[in-house]
Amino acid sequence: MSEKIIETTGEVVEIVDDLDTTGLIEVKQLPVIVEHLLQIRDMVTERVESALALECTEDNKQAVKAARSDLNKLFKELEDKRKEVKAKVLKPYEDFEAVYKECVTNIFKPADVQLRDKIAAVEDEQKRQKRQKALEYFEEYREALGIDFVSFDDVGLNITLNVSDKKLKEECKTFLDRVMEGLDLIATQEHQEEILVEFKETLNAASAITVVKNRYQRIEEERKRREEAEERKRAEAERQAELDAILAEEEILPDFEDEAFVAPTAEDISVPDESEPEEQRKKYVVAFKYETYNKASIGQLVAIMKQEGTYEQL
Repeated sequence: MSEKIIETTGEVVEIVDDLDTTGLIEVKQLPVIVEHLLQIRDMVTERVESALALECTEDNKQAVKAARSDLNKLFKELEDKRKEVKAKVLKPYEDFEAVYKECVTNIFKPADVQLRDKIAAVEDEQKRQKRQKALEYFEEYREALGIDFVSFDDVGLNITLNVSDKKLKEECKTFLDRVMEGLDLIATQEHQEEILVEFKETLNAASAITVVKNRYQRIEEERKRREEAEERKRAEAERQAELDAILAEEEILPDFEDEAFVAPTAEDISVPDESEPEEQRKKYVVAFKYETYNKASIGQLVAIMKQEGTYEQL
């Protein structure tokens, strides 16, 4: 066994380099199992084949059951012997394992856990110091740029023992420069305030600009749709007003719902005085609905109106 002496602050620690385990654990004698299974194999095979050769009928069913019971009894006897041998073989090892755990395992395992925790504590402190240095740089650079809506956690640094302080600072600078570039881009856009609100949520200038532009596009489309609907409604109201004015001319439009009404004949219709100047004659416009099962009558009516120059298709 070789030894090494290492001096530390205030104490001397002795470290064993190579522990000589020769002779500590060894097998003095392997278990000796005496068996004569090969001698009974042929006998067992013969008995099994004899039982399987039996034809099971109502008459010899009991004989088949007896043969099966004999085979199971023999198998159980052999299994019990095997388990007995296994227990005797394993007992020395189980006794050895109990002593081994007491003298070795139960000492090494707790020591390993304590050493792991000590190492973790030191490494956690190392990573904490790396984080603190990166945080101080982040805050200083962020204040210099005048950015007040991002935090150190937004950078998403992966702080490990292998990463250098320089690398962490570079990642902080890259992040803040990207935020600043986004702000400069937003300053050139319309609706800057709304874009900035979106940008503060995502820190993605292009996405924020697109979201706001799409929003205003939908607002403009809705405004046009509403104006068009109001225009259609206004035009319909004007047409309805014209129709109401026409219907108000009671001397021209008789009450068609009155059962006593009789359609006028050609002799009853007065012909306008063509000698009277056209601009002095009163012009009437009538719109009406005509329902019939006779398609030809519709054509006749339209022909008469076209002949009189009074037909106008709406």
